[in-house]
Amino acid sequence: TQLAFGGDTNPNGPEVVLDGSLTGGYVSGIVLHGPQNVVRGLGIQNFTASGVYVYEPVATNNVIDRCFIGVTSNGTTAAKCGWDGVTVAQGAKNTWIGGATPAGNLISSNGRQIAIWDPGTDNTLVQSNSIGGNRMGTAALIDGGSGIGIINGPKNTKILANRISGNQGSGLEIWGPGTNGTIVRGN
Repeated sequence: TQLAFGGDTNPNGPEVVLDGSLTGGYVSGIVLHGPQNVVRGLGIQNFTASGVYVYEPVATNNVIDRCFIGVTSNGTTAAKCGWDGVTVAQGAKNTWIGGATPAGNLISSNGRQIAIWDPGTDNTLVQSNSIGGNRMGTAALIDGGSGIGIINGPKNTKILANRISGNQGSGLEIWGPGTNGTIVRGN
């Protein structure tokens, strides 16, 4: 790992940053279109589409944790992705965004921080993340979207123990046909 190789050169955030500021068109930072992938400990910033895009039924059991998405690697300045920080859509299943403490992500300043879309996009867990603020939770890093959107058909989504603040839109929006079984607790 970078930490083992070079030491902890950034005690406030990730050592490795993917920066899309020179990409053109509609580009996501990381696209997960397969099973059992782990995206951990990265800074993902300045992409024109989503920071992380997880999609279709082949994308099962994926994990995104300890990442800074839409912010600089020190967690204090906006470096937004144009659409969502994390998008889970088109039938992806069993996606974990964060997890048990301290595995949460810092996701701020994107068009929407987290979007969970479409029928068949089931059993998504969003836990222990900081959504919409800076690393310390003392200031908002906003763009104009909501914190978390669960939209048009996902089932059995769990939103647990997140800090959701500073978003210009709704902190959490749940809507659309077939969207049911959502649990929101301890945020």
